[in-house]
Amino acid sequence: MKSLFVTVFCCCVLIVQAQPTNTKSFVKQYAKKEGFTVVSINKAAMKILSVMSKFSARDDDTAMLSQVDGIYILTLDAGKKDAVEVLETDFAAFCTANRYEKMIEVEESSELVNIYGKLEGEDVTGLIIWNTSLKDSSVNLVCLNGKFTSGDVEKIISNRGKSIAGL
Repeated sequence: MKSLFVTVFCCCVLIVQAQPTNTKSFVKQYAKKEGFTVVSINKAAMKILSVMSKFSARDDDTAMLSQVDGIYILTLDAGKKDAVEVLETDFAAFCTANRYEKMIEVEESSELVNIYGKLEGEDVTGLIIWNTSLKDSSVNLVCLNGKFTSGDVEKIISNRGKSIAGL
């Protein structure tokens, strides 16, 4: 009985370890797969964008932009229903393993937008925006890494469709 318990425990540990532990690694695992496009914007680029935005953005937008450690974008071309199902399964496992919680769900005509957050205390340390076209099965995943307050999250949500310092 002990050996069965140890075997099951080891299998669970291996499954959890097999999951990517950050949004960057989750997104990058799709980089070479057909139909996917991956864009990574690292901290150095964020600093440059922050400096550039000081000339054209509001102060609170620039401050929020400086809190972002990286942006990772994953897109899946339209018409790849099988790939969408695999991505949805992988994403659900990633969210569970990394404690991302669905914060908001918006369904508007033929689009579905879900916003997930990773909470640490009262701060949000990661935001993931999942956008699916129900019409053509295309998917856009935008991952923001950084440290955001609940006020920052409210600004991001209220500016949906507007530019937040170029984001």
